[in-house]
Amino acid sequence: MKFRLLSLLLAIAFSCLIKAQTIEPLYTNAYSVLDSMLIGTQPLNFQKAVFTTENAYLENRLNEEVFSDVIHDYTSFCRGLIASGGIIYPEKDTLRAAAQCAVFMFMTDSVPMATKEGTVIHYTTP
Repeated sequence: MKFRLLSLLLAIAFSCLIKAQTIEPLYTNAYSVLDSMLIGTQPLNFQKAVFTTENAYLENRLNEEVFSDVIHDYTSFCRGLIASGGIIYPEKDTLRAAAQCAVFMFMTDSVPMATKEGTVIHYTTP
């Protein structure tokens, strides 16, 4: 019984070691990309930084083009919220506050929006 338990524990430890060795290059590459942005050899790019970090975490399973398309769609949605005129903020930093409010609404509210195809509702997920 002790031999079986020891064998099982060694197998689990070995499989974890193998997995750690296969994902380590992903994190090393992500670190290199972020570091090069911070030291100025690559331009700062928040979207690329988020993609790089998330892609390493998800073990290189993200598609950068799909990720970019989703960001573009979400940006358009937030711009639509701003353009709707429903965000009222009378101070001099209106545009910045409206943008922050639109992002907050996008992340926390179920928001209907009229489109060419009809009304689209963005539902938040708990």
